[in-house]
Amino acid sequence: MSKGEISRRDFLRALGGAAAAAAGLDAVARAAPAAKKSRVIAVYHSKVHAEGHLANPEVVNLMLETGMRKLTGKSSVREAWASIVRPTDVVSVKWNQVGAPTIETRPEIRDWVRNWVLRMGVPEADCVVWSKQDLRGDDAGWSAPYTLPSGLKTQVRSVLLRATVGINVPVCKAHWGTGITVALKNHFGSINNTSRFHDWEQNEGGPQFPPMWKSVGEIYALEPIAKKEKLIICDALHPVWDGGPNDNPANRWNHNAILFSTDPVAVDSISCDILEAKRREVAGKPWPAASGRKSVDYAATLGLGNAAREKIELVEIRLG
Repeated sequence: MSKGEISRRDFLRALGGAAAAAAGLDAVARAAPAAKKSRVIAVYHSKVHAEGHLANPEVVNLMLETGMRKLTGKSSVREAWASIVRPTDVVSVKWNQVGAPTIETRPEIRDWVRNWVLRMGVPEADCVVWSKQDLRGDDAGWSAPYTLPSGLKTQVRSVLLRATVGINVPVCKAHWGTGITVALKNHFGSINNTSRFHDWEQNEGGPQFPPMWKSVGEIYALEPIAKKEKLIICDALHPVWDGGPNDNPANRWNHNAILFSTDPVAVDSISCDILEAKRREVAGKPWPAASGRKSVDYAATLGLGNAAREKIELVEIRLG
């Protein structure tokens, strides 16, 4: 086959992807609401922080190994990863760079995930660890348009079409508009027109200006994201309790935790608990991240996971 030609199989695959995207609401992953409890593992270590905004790699590795084994119920880290990734997979690892370098997803976490995916036999070209500026070549392209329930259209990065497994590696942060930005909103970095969806909770919507707390879930529910994402590892080592998503040194604290789950809604719900507890401590009275809760609850109605606390099993592990 000469350069520039595509095979019939590749053409049909591309045609099928475009048709799914053009199908509008049918392209949104609509699972039934989760019936069983979702598990969130929170691993803590008081000595995880090193100088400045850096983390202690040895402590981070211990926390990550512990969390993965506990989440999967496997006796070894290799067995834990084998339950998520196969050598034939194409793995997309989406991290969060907003607020870099002091409040981005820690490189120690990103590197650990990447190294384990490669150790499971995935070729280096098929392990794509990325945020907005990291993609190259075809992976940096865009899908055909998807139409959201709001009526607005968006496109997702081509790497998400190529991937067979998605791993979400967000940061636990407050957001001045949506209340929080954690696992669900991390995929605002996966679309081509984020500014189109930046209308805050004051506006209840309409075809031109859907409220952002709804758009967060509707974007995550797109098929290349929701149906492929198998793991969330959330950096809650140094969260921002107000004024995010950019770094605000006066509003962050050492929470010393990493969260693990397969349910993005449950991770965001527990993150709301973490952030609201700190906000209450600072204010001396309840200070809810109201639109954050609305965002999480709405995502649950889309079948993306469990938001209600009684449907979440939180396991806390304190290593030191």
